[in-house]
Amino acid sequence: MLKKVSTACFLSGFPVSLCAESVVIMPSFGVQLEIHFWSGRVDRHFVPIGKILKPLLNECVTPVTCYWSLASLLRDEEELKLVFQKFRPPVKMLVPIWRALCAFTDSECTSRHSAVSKPNRSEA
Repeated sequence: MLKKVSTACFLSGFPVSLCAESVVIMPSFGVQLEIHFWSGRVDRHFVPIGKILKPLLNECVTPVTCYWSLASLLRDEEELKLVFQKFRPPVKMLVPIWRALCAFTDSECTSRHSAVSKPNRSEA
C-alpha cells in the first residue's frame, strides 16, 4: 500500500520556484518527503521506517501567528525532521498524516488537544 499526501501549490509568502510538498508513506520501507519546484526539479529525502521513533504534531506559537507543524523524532538525530519544510498546511490536513505515520511506525500517538482527538461528549 502506498499513500501519498500532497499540499496544494501556494505562492504567497514563498519563493516563486516552490510549487508543492508531498509525503509518500511506504509502510514496509519508510517515508519519502518531496519538495516540487515549478522548474520540474524534485528534492527527495527518504527516512527508513525503523529510524522514526515518533511522529509529532506541534503547535507553533509566534508573537504574530499560530500554526501547526508535523515533525518526526528520528533515532540518532539531534533535531526534529519537519515533514513540510516550507508550507504550513491546516491541522485538518496534518492529523490524518500524523495518524497514518503513528500506525505505520507502531507509535502510540495520543493527544489531549480537541483538534486532534475527538472531544468527550460528557465534558461538554
